[in-house]
Amino acid sequence: LAEGRIFSFTRQELERYQACERKAGELISHLEVLAQLERPGRLSPENRRRLEAGCDITEIGLRNGALTDCAGCPYTACLHFGEREDCFYGGVMVEEVYPAIRAADGVVLLCPNYNDALPANLTAAINRLTALYRTAPFEDTAVFAIVVSGYSGGDIVASQVVSAMNMNKGFWLPPGFCMLETANDAGTAVRLPGIGERLETFSGNILEQLLEKN
Repeated sequence: LAEGRIFSFTRQELERYQACERKAGELISHLEVLAQLERPGRLSPENRRRLEAGCDITEIGLRNGALTDCAGCPYTACLHFGEREDCFYGGVMVEEVYPAIRAADGVVLLCPNYNDALPANLTAAINRLTALYRTAPFEDTAVFAIVVSGYSGGDIVASQVVSAMNMNKGFWLPPGFCMLETANDAGTAVRLPGIGERLETFSGNILEQLLEKN
């Protein structure tokens, strides 16, 4: 009974509805755990302190919906803004991402796996690096990634990072650049068996590669 109306269901329809409801609950849990790992500051304090012992860290979140994707400006317009280390669309890319990329020796991407693809906001940020690429070549800037999948496909997302950041944008791809993890339920990624040791190894490799390069 809803708003004075009565709805009737056959047993088969009710079973289909309940199955959809269970699937929706599973999907919500999956998205919640990926969102938690996409937020900045999810690495353990110990690993963060280890990295900060040898380098400065700037964290930038792109999850607030304020990031506009590249809409394909005419070449001359993109060139005009790019030569000024700017972008027509402004926002967080110009205010935070561009300055951080220009100053960085390395970039770590936190990549939740949505349907075997990079999340839309991260894809948009990579697209808009084209303007900065005109005045700030990236061959001396390392790219690392942490990819978290609900079930599978992490290797596909890692290959997209290689294609977009290394082959297309020219970032330096160090050995062991990617950490792949699987977490099916909300909150479980940070409690996976051995996650502390794997993060310790991964952060140690980041520091080692950056120190050797510089």
